[in-house]
Amino acid sequence: MIRKSDLPLYLIVTVVALLIWFWAVLETRDSKSMKITVQLASSSGSNLMLSPSEFVVSAEIEGPGFALQAASRGGIRTPITLTVGVELPSEIAEPGTHTIDLVSALNEHPDFHKARVIVVSADPPTVEITVDKLIALTATIIEPDLRGLQPEGAIVIDPPQVEILMPQNLERRFAAEGNVRAVINTAQLTRLAPGEPAQLTATLLLPDWLSSQKSVKVKPSTVAVSFSVRSNVKEIVLPTVPVQISGPFKDHDEYIVEIVEADRFLENVTVIADAALIDRVLSGEVKVLAFVHITSIDKEQGTEAKPAYFLAMLPEGGASEVKITIAGSTQPPMIHLRISPRTVTP
Repeated sequence: MIRKSDLPLYLIVTVVALLIWFWAVLETRDSKSMKITVQLASSSGSNLMLSPSEFVVSAEIEGPGFALQAASRGGIRTPITLTVGVELPSEIAEPGTHTIDLVSALNEHPDFHKARVIVVSADPPTVEITVDKLIALTATIIEPDLRGLQPEGAIVIDPPQVEILMPQNLERRFAAEGNVRAVINTAQLTRLAPGEPAQLTATLLLPDWLSSQKSVKVKPSTVAVSFSVRSNVKEIVLPTVPVQISGPFKDHDEYIVEIVEADRFLENVTVIADAALIDRVLSGEVKVLAFVHITSIDKEQGTEAKPAYFLAMLPEGGASEVKITIAGSTQPPMIHLRISPRTVTP
């Protein structure tokens, strides 16, 4: 049984023992391996490019047991960013090749200070990096490919120039063979109507050897392209166009269908079609004919007039319908007919 007179002594001994235990816990050091993703960064506004900019290090960290447990449970979060002039020496800001002591650099990071651990070794212990400065160049944009559409007048690109941020060591190559090309989506082009003004958004395309560089940036990344599509339609005036009859043949033996003499040829017909087709008409390769479609009902009712339609007869087979005007009118001409039953001879 503890006497009251001995109680203060027991309290003192207990407190001293706890202090010794706590001191032992703090001073007892252990080690642990960690995989750490390291990112290298330049200081704000320095426009440096560091390569490689990211890699993985196997680090051996040392510290009190509780600190190591806390570090492995999120006390040290990866990736760890090492910044030039902070964790990394200021001399690295000079373009060229530099060797980084990873143990020293990691130990400068505040996360390790807060976690009360230190890095005692790293694999690899050092890393060699290449440092280059990023420069801003102004480039004029090359006009887009309009996929066969012909612009009427000038193509306007807004803005006409862009700024490209790139490594300084690529400046000479870009000056010799680099370019910035505006690219318009094909789907946008197919919706354009001839003769109407268009304003489309174009993305900017760099050469592959330049766009593959992660540090390269283009400002702005898109531009507005304005132009009008030249009409791809031509016209030709044909002195005469023959008129022919079309329709089902099944009751051909029952009726006689004739075109009135005055309407068998149409005069001064303006044919409007695709420019390539008109060129073939001009060369005589393609013939334009007018047709009147007669149905069985027309024959039974003795229809006296029907509108004509016009086809360009293609030598390779088939036909292409064309638009026409006659005397300024776009309405199809009415073709007068004589329809009569055939006389059956006994």
